[in-house]
Amino acid sequence: MRYRDRVLLQLREPGRGSLNQKELVDTGDPVPLKCNVYPISVDEQQFYGRSAGDVRKLFCRSWPGNLDTIVTFEGDVWDVEPAQPFGAGRNTRHVEVVIKRRTGFRKPTTV
Repeated sequence: MRYRDRVLLQLREPGRGSLNQKELVDTGDPVPLKCNVYPISVDEQQFYGRSAGDVRKLFCRSWPGNLDTIVTFEGDVWDVEPAQPFGAGRNTRHVEVVIKRRTGFRKPTTV
C-alpha cells in the first residue's frame, strides 16, 4: 500500500498539571506517521451523527498511539477512536482508526 498523507501524533498519558490537578500530559515530541486518510460513508455519518468533514478514517501499517493520542491533520486537531487491526496475511495487514475533528481547535502543522 502506498501512503499519500502524513499526520502528526502527539502521545499523551495521565499525569499532573501545573496546579497538581489530574490531566493528560504530552509525552515526547510529536511523531510523524505516513498513512491514508479518507472521508467516511453516508451510513457512517448517520452512525456517528456528524458530517463527513468532521469524521475520517485513517489507514496505516501500524499504530503507535492509544485512545489519549491527539492527531494533527491539515492544521486541525483530531481525537481518536479505538484502533482496529485488519488483514489475514503479511501483505494485507493494516490498522484502521476513526478520527473525529475537535471543534474550536487549530494548531500549526509542520508535516
